[in-house]
Amino acid sequence: MPRNLCDDSEHILRAITSDEASQQPDGTLFIKPSAFEGANLSVSRLSVLSLEKIFEIFLSQVQNTTRQPPRLLKCGVELEVGKLKDMCLNYQDRPTEVQVEIDPIPDNPAHAEIVVTNQNGKISKGLSRAIVAFIECHHLIRNLPDMN
Repeated sequence: MPRNLCDDSEHILRAITSDEASQQPDGTLFIKPSAFEGANLSVSRLSVLSLEKIFEIFLSQVQNTTRQPPRLLKCGVELEVGKLKDMCLNYQDRPTEVQVEIDPIPDNPAHAEIVVTNQNGKISKGLSRAIVAFIECHHLIRNLPDMN
């Protein structure tokens, strides 16, 4: 059964963990291309839950694991769905069609997935680099809110 799609004007948030980012000597955060590489990338919809609530969900998902070494939540990346779609479709090396499918899950009613509808169903490393460059250029990194 096909899932409903997010509107192009919607903003989504992707969790970035310690696997996908590293702190630079100057204190800035470097997001690795692997943060957006692959298939069916989980995001959350800011039209459904607040930034703070989504970060609470991200924290519980990252911390409630037996994975070794444990991952840490570093930040979130906010993107507008339409801009993400345009950027992927206009990627010069390999135009890639993406859509953001609404996919609520029990622990996260705002859950959605970035899905590639052409190519091999995955976002390539090169396109992922372009997405990360766009994020850094437009200052779309959202730091964790004070949860105390």
